[in-house]
Amino acid sequence: MDEVVFRTSQKVDDIQFHIKLAADEGKNVILHFSEKVKGMMFSFFNNPKYSHLLQLLKNAGAVVLGLHRECKEYIIVHSKSLLRCLLKLLGKNFSTRDILIGSAGLIIGGVIGFVLSYAIPRNQNVLRCMQAIQCIRYSGIEAVVLVEDALGNRECGKNEVLVNVKAASLNTVDLAICKGYGSLIRKAMAKVYKNSYELPITLGRDCTGIVVDIGRNVNRLEVGDEVWLTAPFWASGTMTEYIVAPEYKVSLKPKTIGFEGAASLPYSGSTVLSVLRKIDITSQNANTKTVFVHGGCSAMGCILVQILIAWGAKVTTSCYSRATPVAKALGVNDIIGLSPLPTNDHYFTEKNYSLLRQELHCREKFDAIVTTTTCELTNQELLEFCKSSGKLASTLPQLLRSDTSIFPMRSIYSLYFQVHGYMQKIFIGTINGFGEDAVCHHTLDELRSLVESGKVQTVVDRVFQPYDIEHAFNHIESVDSIGSTVITFR
Repeated sequence: MDEVVFRTSQKVDDIQFHIKLAADEGKNVILHFSEKVKGMMFSFFNNPKYSHLLQLLKNAGAVVLGLHRECKEYIIVHSKSLLRCLLKLLGKNFSTRDILIGSAGLIIGGVIGFVLSYAIPRNQNVLRCMQAIQCIRYSGIEAVVLVEDALGNRECGKNEVLVNVKAASLNTVDLAICKGYGSLIRKAMAKVYKNSYELPITLGRDCTGIVVDIGRNVNRLEVGDEVWLTAPFWASGTMTEYIVAPEYKVSLKPKTIGFEGAASLPYSGSTVLSVLRKIDITSQNANTKTVFVHGGCSAMGCILVQILIAWGAKVTTSCYSRATPVAKALGVNDIIGLSPLPTNDHYFTEKNYSLLRQELHCREKFDAIVTTTTCELTNQELLEFCKSSGKLASTLPQLLRSDTSIFPMRSIYSLYFQVHGYMQKIFIGTINGFGEDAVCHHTLDELRSLVESGKVQTVVDRVFQPYDIEHAFNHIESVDSIGSTVITFR
């Protein structure tokens, strides 16, 4: 009996702890959201572009308030006269009570009609069948299928472009999405975008293609332009025959490379440039920096080491032994060769762990360390090899608290994401605030200039057809993968 009481008290303590934890997290989310709302409202009301609109709204508000005040005063003073006129007009069959109930009905009906007209979409996009690579449930790569008749939108909004996709790259974030990465944000955004849905989700975070249609407000692009684009992790992806994308996420692709080569760069390159900004490395100060890149021959690692070397930084990288010639060809002189055997083998994991620590101890401390693949050392251990002012960063998908939260917090997070999305859509016009600030044409333009100036070259390991998507996923998970893996739709 005592043991039962003891275990029951333990369970109660656990429940109390989780409730307190959920309450604290909820409080933090609400505070964070309120600060974001304040910031958006402040930026909106202080934006010179909207000053004329705000003045018009103020003037309109003053006119409406004035009319309301005058009508109210007139009705109060002449209410009996108005009722007598209405009774005389309607006849003896109507009483004062009938008129009041009828007026209330008109007001309530008008409000309901206005709400319904706003809520029901007036122009539904026509969905058409097309080929797409989709994830149908969050259970890993076995849930990835090639759908020949997937429904997709081919009609542009006023600020959108329709692109005929020629090639798309396969990234580590696609693997994470197949296992549920960002599922709660995706579900919330599906409610913000009425034509969107959580599952099935089209994979692919970038692509290259040709513009076949543009919205009436699009002015940077024209029909026939060869472009590349990126998509945030929570949105529908690019591995499909046609994709409709906002203009600000699309840019002209480099003229010096083809569709398959260019497809290897947009998402990986944008992520790399974003990480470099976070650790304060630019083309102006890179020549004074020493940087260690773990996984220098991964899709993002190949781009990262090329940019750092082009900017004059001193780069050390680690990679599997078979990838050493590629690292040398990219311009890296200081290379740590790791065991090429699977890292899930405990013996070889320990071997690489010891080798990496030993090699890093032999070198001076770094200004920055960037991991582009899973590292045998923990973040705390990597910081030992950074200078006191050094910084640690990763290009891998970061853990989202919303993905691991329990029931009460999931509801709070979901509400937060929806309100956050609606607020951005209303005040900014786009939704771009879930850790993917680099997903825009400005970053793609910067990347294009690096390619066209010869500072960044493409490293494409394998090109697969859509029906070989399972082999493509198995390839990027293997230690044989070097550089980018691309799916061609040509």
